[in-house]
Amino acid sequence: MRVSLVMDETTLSAVGSTRDAADALLVMDEESFRAFYERTARSVWAYLSRVTGDRQLADDLLQEAYYRFYKLGARHENERHRRNSLFCIATNLARDAGRHRRFARIVPLPEDDGQNALHAENREGSLMLDGEPLTVERVKGAMRLMFAEHGCSAEEFIVAPGPQGAAGHEMGHGPIRFGEPVVFDLWPRDDASSCFADMTRTVSVGPPVGEVREWHRLTREALDATTALIRAGVECHAVFEAACEVYEAAGYPTQRTKAAGEVLDRGFFHGLGHGVGLEVHEAPYMGRLPGGRLVAGDVVTLEPGLYDPAVGGVRLEDLVLVTEDGCEVLTRFPYDLEV
Repeated sequence: MRVSLVMDETTLSAVGSTRDAADALLVMDEESFRAFYERTARSVWAYLSRVTGDRQLADDLLQEAYYRFYKLGARHENERHRRNSLFCIATNLARDAGRHRRFARIVPLPEDDGQNALHAENREGSLMLDGEPLTVERVKGAMRLMFAEHGCSAEEFIVAPGPQGAAGHEMGHGPIRFGEPVVFDLWPRDDASSCFADMTRTVSVGPPVGEVREWHRLTREALDATTALIRAGVECHAVFEAACEVYEAAGYPTQRTKAAGEVLDRGFFHGLGHGVGLEVHEAPYMGRLPGGRLVAGDVVTLEPGLYDPAVGGVRLEDLVLVTEDGCEVLTRFPYDLEV
């Protein structure tokens, strides 16, 4: 990596001339700004290099991104918000440069070729796109560009293929393979309102391996069952229990059935959902412990899932608005497993 941890003189001079902007920043004097640059420059450069495919261009865009970030003069409550704003600026610069790698649609193969042709084209089952392995890193780069085009940003989100999808909040990395489940858990923040969204879908390129299709069916059933219960006055714990009942009836372990002291690494091993607003995780919480009652106006997630560390996981998550007599599902995205 060629990126320097010392800002070039042109950028420093430009930054030094924007004292009015500096006054508007929260504890971001020149010394704080230099420290922020040193903490973040490597990751921003790596991101720009990846999405543009041009290291020299990434060098140039890096300096411009920090200059614009400083000149913007927006207030930032904490380090995470600063980083979100910075990555949004970097993404817009990459898009405007017109040099980012675009992702072609995966074209279905002829029926008579089927899986064999796809496997023959890929290396050890890894998906190929534009002559290169399709990796989590490539997918995330394209998704960050899409977030920016819709006025939002996300420094972190999950794209977890195969067994990574069963490892809690593993962010995901590496190649994506034919037939393995890939968990997409996305929580972008709207740049105008600073409010978060939260959505999860699980997909497989080609027929999914093992029991994944059955896990997906049960998880959709659990999502439908819990969505039907949401309304003002409902006990949060009761909604969680409804999800457990779906999985337990099919023979899968849940937090209700595990032995005292046991740590589940398979089945339905996490809470059902939480509130979303200015923070991506906030009250009310729907899990094993009492979480109070839902009230009209709550915006909460419903995210049941099934997992096996040897295979991966399936999770589906919708964002819903609680009303007096039910709920409004805010998430508008299909649930298809196989793509």
